Amino acid sequence: MGLIRLSQKQIVHPINEFVNSHPHWTEFILGVAVTVVSAVLIGSFVWLCRALSQSTGLRIGANWTYEATADPAYVTLRPNVNVVSRSNAPAKIVHSIWVRERRDIYNPGQIYGKIDLVDKLSAEKRTTGGDPLNLAGPTITYRKTEAETVMRCPIWIQTTDNKWYKAQSMGNPPRLAERLRLKLRP
Repeated sequence: MGLIRLSQKQIVHPINEFVNSHPHWTEFILGVAVTVVSAVLIGSFVWLCRALSQSTGLRIGANWTYEATADPAYVTLRPNVNVVSRSNAPAKIVHSIWVRERRDIYNPGQIYGKIDLVDKLSAEKRTTGGDPLNLAGPTITYRKTEAETVMRCPIWIQTTDNKWYKAQSMGNPPRLAERLRLKLRP
């Protein structure tokens, strides 16, 4: 098997031939690149504006408490939810606390626990706008080996106007838009 050796002139000639027969190829590639970059920049700007304008006025945090049960293979978990509202935010009444995979009513995924606060607390103790609300979530008894799955599941707050808010916790850190909103807030 012999190797075919090409000279520099044999390699450069087809490239020069292509460039000479298509004199506007660089303008075309540059135009496509500028169009793609412009679309990405405009899309990113629109996404950022929409994400920052959806400020809820509520800051919801959560942590977990756990305790042993009579059965050593199980553990009792409970989310502790803290709701803080900004001074200019409209007052909202917390209706229930959910621990489930998704916010979607029709496809919530696995539901680990739910507590309706309507029967447990008066409306004044569930209304945002004053002091921070400290609410106890549903009690969930789960296998100790899989407790981390429950603790990584989002904690959702449902208000009486049927709006859903996701609590921030160790398993559910704030997304990019929320982090930017917090940094840009005066």
